Amino acid sequence: MAMDTEKIRQDFPILKSGVIYFDNGASSLTPEPVLAEMDNYYRQYRANIHRGLHRLSQRASEKYKEAQEHISRFFNCREEEFIATYNTTMSLNGLANGIDFKGGKIVTSKGEHHSNILPWQKLEKEGRATLEYIDLKPDGTLDLEHAKEVIDSETKLVSLVHVSNVSGVINPVEEVAKIAHAQGALFAVDGAQSAGHLQVDFKRLGCDFYAFSSHKMLGPTGVGGLLIRTEIEDQLTPFCPGGGTVADVDLHSAKWVKPPEKYEGGTPNIAGVIGLGRAVEYLSSIGMKNIEQHQKMLVQETLNGFSGIKNLTLYGPKERAPVMSFNIKGLNFHDISGILDETAKICTRSGAHCCIPLMKHFGVEGTVRASYHLYNTQQEVAKFTETLKGIAETLA
Repeated sequence: MAMDTEKIRQDFPILKSGVIYFDNGASSLTPEPVLAEMDNYYRQYRANIHRGLHRLSQRASEKYKEAQEHISRFFNCREEEFIATYNTTMSLNGLANGIDFKGGKIVTSKGEHHSNILPWQKLEKEGRATLEYIDLKPDGTLDLEHAKEVIDSETKLVSLVHVSNVSGVINPVEEVAKIAHAQGALFAVDGAQSAGHLQVDFKRLGCDFYAFSSHKMLGPTGVGGLLIRTEIEDQLTPFCPGGGTVADVDLHSAKWVKPPEKYEGGTPNIAGVIGLGRAVEYLSSIGMKNIEQHQKMLVQETLNGFSGIKNLTLYGPKERAPVMSFNIKGLNFHDISGILDETAKICTRSGAHCCIPLMKHFGVEGTVRASYHLYNTQQEVAKFTETLKGIAETLA
């Protein structure tokens, strides 16, 4: 069944102002059903979860459990494999703090968001691990042959972005998982840009860890997740120990409870997890295959429109996720983004997008980035490319 985009757009009140929201790579919009679900928590059963015997705590615990079930089903993982965090960055830092690398090697790529570089750099500076990078091809795609050279028997962890937030590259994570595991290494995926855009099957990906953020997949800010494969869970120690993570405590030792509570110290973002649960229900009701096809259509429409704009450089391959980073010769990327907003209410992002090493790879300081989601339309893309064409002809 095809998507009814106009019906979907009614669930996003911000769009009624006439704004064209193309900043989904930073944060998506949140639909009314998700807002209502979170509002119900605060208005009808606002209480802490798990250990309260009173009716409000019991109700909150039930709804939290339901959300965990929805999220686990969405990613095709076991319920105990979903750990609630605050965002992708926290999830990746949790891995850095929770794994004993014993001075071994961590491998990532030159196309990563800073959140998948800085935690590993910290370990290297502390002498807990060494860090190496997989090279990229000129278009930003991963050099798989170099990956096979860099990932060796000394490698303890490979951590790779699923979808680039700059180039839209979709990395072959299933293939890299096989390369990593053949060398006895763990494999982590930064799914910040793939969750909610691609159909993500945790089991099929073959990774050991998958990190993601709610705010990029129609959910609220301040909540995210780390999926941890049950079979390797014992290689990770709790990275946020505290209330709720223990079964017993002595003065110098503690006994951990089972996942996911083992990793969810303190009171979680209860409303956020409930909102995320409703967001994945919303996405599932539309169908991730439908969403993928819709976004592919928007990418193709953009490529068609860009072809008629002189001096425009698009970074990344033709086959890509709905992330379009570009520059126009002679114009500053911040200026282009500002003009799009001021003249046509088109919201884009400009700058290095927390990917300075990738900017250096492309030989630029920054780009303009347009990134799409399920509520964006062909008409919006047409207005965007026509406005860009006018900017290029007038100012370049």
